[in-house]
Amino acid sequence: MSRPNRPLRMMLVPVLAMGAFAACGSDSDDASDSASDSISVPADTGDLTGLTVTGDVGSAPKVDISDDFAADGLAYETTVEGDGLQITSDDLSSAFIQYVIVNGNNGKTVYSTYDQDSPEVLDISTDGIPAALSEPLTGQHVGSRVVVTDTVKDIFGSASSTSLNMKNKDPLVLIFDVIGPQADMSDQAFDTEASGWLPGLTLDDDGVPTAMDFTDVPEPTGKLEVDTIIEGDGEAIKKGDTVMANYLGQVYGADDAFDSSFDGTPAAFQIAEGSLIDGWVEGLEGVTVGSRVWLQIPPGKGYGKSGNSSAGIEGDDTLYFVIDILAVSS
Repeated sequence: MSRPNRPLRMMLVPVLAMGAFAACGSDSDDASDSASDSISVPADTGDLTGLTVTGDVGSAPKVDISDDFAADGLAYETTVEGDGLQITSDDLSSAFIQYVIVNGNNGKTVYSTYDQDSPEVLDISTDGIPAALSEPLTGQHVGSRVVVTDTVKDIFGSASSTSLNMKNKDPLVLIFDVIGPQADMSDQAFDTEASGWLPGLTLDDDGVPTAMDFTDVPEPTGKLEVDTIIEGDGEAIKKGDTVMANYLGQVYGADDAFDSSFDGTPAAFQIAEGSLIDGWVEGLEGVTVGSRVWLQIPPGKGYGKSGNSSAGIEGDDTLYFVIDILAVSS
């Protein structure tokens, strides 16, 4: 199993570290403070004259830019309003998105997740996230398309202008398709008691799993074991799909987890050989969105004889995972 690097996050990390988003970080904080159960879809703001975006949500958009277009501060418009789950700055703050970044000067695509078939997860509650990302997405429903414009500097900071081969004042166009989450599992309580080969779970004060308890759990079978304890009614995962998921992973008999996303941001993984360990690819195929599944993965379908030293995994370790499937993109 591995967590792939994501271009949008890669562009954000260096400028976040340098504090380049200090000015618009306050805007993001204001958006978080105002979030509530009655949060509304953000109203369109600014002028998008000269910019036309067509196509269906879930497929690469066609972008036409005329001579009338100019980015004059942050502007955004919800061109398609979805009716799925709503992205908030509270429990559902992570959006599963496909997006396209376009040079506003010439209409050329700078980057597209559609080209890479690699949707990403963006947590709009992240400290320091620029207003151009958090403000237009807060309150959106899954199934929406949002068009955002601003300058390179105001979106990504001056440190990113070189990597984009653009000037700080140049206009950028971002088109976000919100494709997930497709299931809200925040109210699905975790079983803390061991059952059969399933270990118990240690939870924090918020009911989030932090570790597994292997007390009285039998020795691993040496085979890939899969147990879906909550079966969702969403789309079934196929090989090649990208899934949005929360997970906790631990070695059999260990006291602590070696990795978890439950206490942070859900992860996006492509279910494909070479992208993940075989146990994930084989174990998750056919699992439906909204499901909670346990995997027991023998070494041969995990990291093999070499193990994974960075995670403290030896070559003969059996891996256990509990996974919540939140969305799938084919």
